[in-house]
Amino acid sequence: MSASNYITHKCQLALKAFLQTQTFPDIPSAQIYAGIENITAAVNENVPETRILPCIECVCQEAEAVDEHFLNWMATAEVRIRTNADDTTEANHHAIAATVLNTITTDTLAADLTSALADFTAFLVNFTTQRWDLVDRSWQSIIMFQIHCAGSDIS
Repeated sequence: MSASNYITHKCQLALKAFLQTQTFPDIPSAQIYAGIENITAAVNENVPETRILPCIECVCQEAEAVDEHFLNWMATAEVRIRTNADDTTEANHHAIAATVLNTITTDTLAADLTSALADFTAFLVNFTTQRWDLVDRSWQSIIMFQIHCAGSDIS
């Protein structure tokens, strides 16, 4: 399998790159992250938190091959909008999350992701789930979707 097919990482990077080109009044682009937060590293390095809130996390940990040559994938991805519950009301969190979700839930997301990252093509994005929660003193709104994609440029 080609290195260009490490598709889960590419999906995260494409989501992050796309979102960093957008303007969110409450979330600076430096607080848009790819991948999951490594709490263990923060504890071992005596760092109180590895992610600055509010933030956006672009996560893709699973993809299925949809052809026998491992060229096309169906990746399961999510975007998490996190805010600190100690200084953000529930209503304010929902307003911040709505701004991000309105940017993501468009008919052009596949093309936007393709443009955001070289050597990556998104063919189709199917939104699957939205939810929100309060986890360890942070509000979290999450949107999940499937990205039909390939780890190369398709012209």
